[in-house]
Amino acid sequence: KTKYTSLEGERVEIHFRIKNQGKAGWSSKGKNPCYFSFHLLDEEGKNIRYDNRRFPLPQKVKPAQTIDKTITVRAPLEKGNYILEFDMLREGIAWFKDYGSKTSRIALTVKEKKWPDDKYGLNLDYGKYTRFSSSLPELNKIYKLIRLTLNKNKVEFKGKTGKVYGFSAGTEYPQIWLRDAATIIPASRYFYDTPLLCSWFEEHLVFQKENGSLEDWIDSRGKSDKNTTETDQEASAVHSAYQISKILGPKWLEKTINGEKIIDRLEKALNFVLHNRFNEEYGLLKGAHTADWGDVDMVDGDKKAVYVDERTHWTADIYDQSMFHQACLNMAEMLDSLGHKKKRAFWLEKAESIRKNTNKWLWQKDKGFYKVHLHLDSLLHDFDEEDIFAMGGNTQAVLSGLADEEKSVRIIEEALKRQKSLGISTISGTLLPPYPKDFFKHPLLDDPYEYQNGAQWDWFGGRLVYVMFEHGFSRLAKEKLLEIIRKNLANRGFFEWDNREGIGQGSDFFCGSA
Repeated sequence: KTKYTSLEGERVEIHFRIKNQGKAGWSSKGKNPCYFSFHLLDEEGKNIRYDNRRFPLPQKVKPAQTIDKTITVRAPLEKGNYILEFDMLREGIAWFKDYGSKTSRIALTVKEKKWPDDKYGLNLDYGKYTRFSSSLPELNKIYKLIRLTLNKNKVEFKGKTGKVYGFSAGTEYPQIWLRDAATIIPASRYFYDTPLLCSWFEEHLVFQKENGSLEDWIDSRGKSDKNTTETDQEASAVHSAYQISKILGPKWLEKTINGEKIIDRLEKALNFVLHNRFNEEYGLLKGAHTADWGDVDMVDGDKKAVYVDERTHWTADIYDQSMFHQACLNMAEMLDSLGHKKKRAFWLEKAESIRKNTNKWLWQKDKGFYKVHLHLDSLLHDFDEEDIFAMGGNTQAVLSGLADEEKSVRIIEEALKRQKSLGISTISGTLLPPYPKDFFKHPLLDDPYEYQNGAQWDWFGGRLVYVMFEHGFSRLAKEKLLEIIRKNLANRGFFEWDNREGIGQGSDFFCGSA
């Protein structure tokens, strides 16, 4: 098939049969790997974007061997007629057409995506719809992409609490994840009604364990699970409830879920963390040795990498402290809104204790940022781990108020410095520099600048831009925001992560990035 039609920003699935007519094998692993990719052209054949998403081969392809491969590409965000010119390439060397190989051209017609609020103009009258317009064309385009991403991830199913509405994390994550959902609310609240804001959260509470533990995700089949390497699930739940209560009012917190008030379940969740993930020696929370905020541990190369076991190396990281600090403050404010003064004081005290101990054990005055983590066992590394700038955890420290103004400014300055010195295309680089090659055994992050090991994540880069605006870096914040926006517009989508150069990787339509 050589002609396709799509709506703006939607995915297009294309099937190919590829034959190796050369004398050498093709592999998507090792030095200068082979990939399948395309150039985006206008209808006259003029180049719009030369480098696009790389698609790895499913296997090593021997000379004369033929393989079938189905890929999905994202349609442009503007209606019109386009050409997708597909080719093989050897990364870092050349495209195959440079050696005389024939490319495959596919015509794509993109139609306009209609929205219910298109008929409403911009005004200050009361209305059911949110409208946005900017003098910067990039902001108008990214607004459209945000709408598309949220809409693509809407889910609806019958759960234990009745009809459940919410958002999946991305096209490769069909479940409703607590940590993702907490960061989706700030955008989704402007476009969707109450059920999409709170029904998924109430359903999550049904799966709460008797000891207060909350799951990472739930799905439409009634299944759930928890990546026990992480310690942010309960804190994420409190952040979510705090935002929802600000929208619906404090009375929602007294709603009962299976006989227990929401506010009581939230306290039980945070107490679970204190009873099961608290290190008495340092007065800090603990979690597995992962990459900053990530949930993949350093020792396993398979599915076991997201679960704590006898081989786990324990640490106290800046991300977990920051998340819990913010959760304690949110908890105190929610309790205060319900008149629980003594309980409020308890959680304020916990927040202050976490803040003091984090600044005592993790802050590096000579470097101007927090350590990625403190080791709680005898594990030693043969590299300077303390020089790794963990953007996610440090940004969360600023966002939560754990870092004071002086520390916040130094963290932001360090983020700007590291982006420039390491040549990252936007401010979204997460571990700067990353852990060395093969430090992590899991293939998703065994290379530097890959996945959770130092790749670009707008899920956290967006938070960094936000705190830049809040702490006196408005001019630079606008520049960095536009860098991120232009990267996503070039990729024609919000991806889970991007490589060092800014090419989208992982799940597309990734809600956290939006």
